[in-house]
Amino acid sequence: MTETADCAAVMLKLYEFLDDEIEPDDKAEFERHLQSCVTCFEAFDFEAELRDVIRAKLAQDVTCPSSLRGRILEALDKADAQGDRS
Repeated sequence: MTETADCAAVMLKLYEFLDDEIEPDDKAEFERHLQSCVTCFEAFDFEAELRDVIRAKLAQDVTCPSSLRGRILEALDKADAQGDRS
């Protein structure tokens, strides 16, 4: 398998790895690849840090204006309705 193919396979498993939902054999292969591929390690590191930042922000007590909440709920309802038509 070429380096590019290995990288593509690793990137497909990135979120499974971050969510700790990856199969043990795939996890070992994923970790080996990260140790030898700077590009994939940087992508992994970015996503892991992004999740940490999001998690920290979500832990803060932040209130959302009711108008924004309403617009978000409306957009979600619209997206659901469009999904039903597919």
